[in-house]
Order: sequence, then structure tokens, then C-alpha cells
Amino acid sequence: MGIYEKNYMEVLTMASYSESLIEKTHEKKIEIIETMATRYDFAGIRLVGQASGINIAYFVGEKMTTFEMVESLFQVAERKGKLMQLVEQLIEPERNAANDIRNLLGVQDKPRLESIDTFTSSNNITKKVFLSHSSNDKPFVRKLSDKLHKDGFQSWVDEVEIKVGFSISNSIESGILTSGYFVIVLTPDAVSSEWVRRELDIATLREIRQKDIFVLPILLKDCTIPSMIATKKYANFKDSFDHGYSELLEALK
Repeated sequence: MGIYEKNYMEVLTMASYSESLIEKTHEKKIEIIETMATRYDFAGIRLVGQASGINIAYFVGEKMTTFEMVESLFQVAERKGKLMQLVEQLIEPERNAANDIRNLLGVQDKPRLESIDTFTSSNNITKKVFLSHSSNDKPFVRKLSDKLHKDGFQSWVDEVEIKVGFSISNSIESGILTSGYFVIVLTPDAVSSEWVRRELDIATLREIRQKDIFVLPILLKDCTIPSMIATKKYANFKDSFDHGYSELLEALK
């Protein structure tokens, strides 16, 4: 088994773990909120929020109960695409009520993927953008790549980066792991593409591991959005390139 195949199997294992955990979280959401509301005070809720990348000071009211605070924390996490980060914080062994929440979710030990952690921690990559797309959407992607270049970003596009003789799969994996952001161009062709699905698996895992936004969806044509990014806000390019680009640029900065 080659390096890419080994890593990809690890990615699939991790992605499956993540999807299962999110699904169970939705099923047990009320029980988890009740457990947190009983076991956490305001300071504890704030610390969990901060560790998940959410500042609860923006939505906490003076007369809110702890249940309402936790409920709001979950709502913000879902809206910002940080639910997985929040749940991972709640089930960390040192967290208050972690065992109770782990039992509610039926959590087993999380799979490990050392290669992604090592790869991403040693690169200054914030200006590099990986463009995941269907080959049928190449004209749009070329236009987007040119625009990003003019604004100081380096875009990763397969037809430019993968030379004759290169391993396609290894090049793609390396491109994702050494980019600052992963932009997926959503169209019917893209969501039905096996390559795009593989790329999204790797990118989603990296986002989970780095506990920060990495995957940025942009909607070019109406389609069924993959479940793992369905709650994310997308940049809307359907009606106007300029409008969609301004939304994307704001996220990149």
C-alpha cells in the first residue's frame, strides 16, 4: 500500500468517525446540553467556547440561564461550522462531565493521523488556496485563479501543479496539506466526482484536526451540498462573480 493509499484509508476512518460523532451529537443534543448546564458554570462554558473558537461574550445575555447559554453555544457552533470542534472539547478527558458526554455519544478512542499534523504544523501557507473542482468547471476555476493571483494569493490548480510523470493522488494530497485554505467549487458535476469527494475528505479531516476554518465552499450551480459541509455558509457565485468573489475574499482575509 502506497503512502497516499495508507493516508487516505486513515482519512476515511477519521471522516467516518467524525460523521458518526456529529450524527450522534444531533440525536443527543438536548441530553448533552442538560448535562453541561448541570455540571458547568459560566466560566466553564466560556472556556469550552473559547477552546472551540467561539467567544460566548457576543451572545450571552445578563439573565440567561446556564441551559440557555449552552444552547446558544451549540447554535453558534452549528452556524459557524464549529460543532465538531465543540464536541471534541467536551469529550476531552480533562473536561468537566467529559465521561458523561462520552457515554451519551458512545465515544470510542479517536483515530490518529500523525501525517497531517506533522505536514501542516511546519508550513507558512496562509496565502495558498487549493481549488477543488470538476474538470467541467475549468473555465470558471481559471478565472477565479487569475483573480486570486491578482489579489496576492497563490492558487493550487491541478492542470498547473501536476506535471507529466507526477503521481496525481500524491500531488493532490500534498497540495491540500500545504495550502492555507481549501475552496470547493460546488456544482452537480463536482459533488458527483470521486476525486472531489476524496479531496473534501482530506480537507475536512485537516479542518477538524487544526480546529480552525479551512474548508470554504463556493456555490457556482445549484446542487446537493455534501453533508459534512451542509451547515457552512457558502460564497454565492450563482448570479454574480463579483459578489461571490467579495464574499470569498472576506473569508480568506
